[in-house]
Amino acid sequence: MEFVIGQLRRDPNIEYRVVKEAAAAEGLTLYPIVYGRAKALLGLVEVAPRGTAKKAAARRNSLAKIGGNHGRRPRSAGANDRSGSPLASLEAMIEDMRDVQDQRDRYRSALDEIARILDDI
Repeated sequence: MEFVIGQLRRDPNIEYRVVKEAAAAEGLTLYPIVYGRAKALLGLVEVAPRGTAKKAAARRNSLAKIGGNHGRRPRSAGANDRSGSPLASLEAMIEDMRDVQDQRDRYRSALDEIARILDDI
C-alpha cells in the first residue's frame, strides 16, 4: 500500500498497469483493490459512505422476498407500501398472481395459434 501511495503522490493520474509493472520490478505483488483503496485514501476518487451498498442490497433482497415484479409492469403504489401490513403483502401477492395468470393466458393463446398454423401446413 505504501508503494502505491508513493506512486500516486508523484503522479495522481498514473495508471494501474504502470504501477503494477513498477511494483513487480520491486518484487511486490499488486492487486487492483490496493490501487483503488490507495486512490480513495488520497481523495483521488469519489467514495460512497461505507455500508451503503450492503443496505441497498439488503433492501432489494427483502423487497424481492415479499414479491418483486420480476420484470413485469410496475405494481400500484399501495402494493409497494413498506409499512409491513399483512394486508399490503397479501394484496401484492394477489396482484403478482394475476400478472402470472395474464402471462400464462398470453403464452397459451400464442401456443394455440402456433398449433393452428402447423395444422394448416
